[in-house]
Amino acid sequence: MDAARIIIIEDDASLREDCRANLEIRNHVIVGEAGSLAAAHSLINRLDTSEVDIAIVDGNLSELTNTGDDGAELAEAIHIKLPGVTVIGWSMAGSVRGADLNAPKHNAWALDAMVTELPPRG
Repeated sequence: MDAARIIIIEDDASLREDCRANLEIRNHVIVGEAGSLAAAHSLINRLDTSEVDIAIVDGNLSELTNTGDDGAELAEAIHIKLPGVTVIGWSMAGSVRGADLNAPKHNAWALDAMVTELPPRG
């Protein structure tokens, strides 16, 4: 997908910045970012399906969690509130429950390739 409109949900600010920078180089547009579960829900609730194509979602949104429940909760919320938005799980565990696709964390190029290969939303 060319010039995809993307939200990034990742608690690690440096990873979020790297992800954003890599996607923007490829002309994708970052329409929102969140670094916590509460901020992610707020972002999801203020968006509309016409504003976003893809959500990149970390599985754990703090160093205190490692169950993947955060990412699963957000994937479900996105599918309900923003139907048609593709959820890409981006987690150290390798996948996020409920995500449509999963990309390896710390591999920004693989993530970019996945985003670029998605067909345009119809």
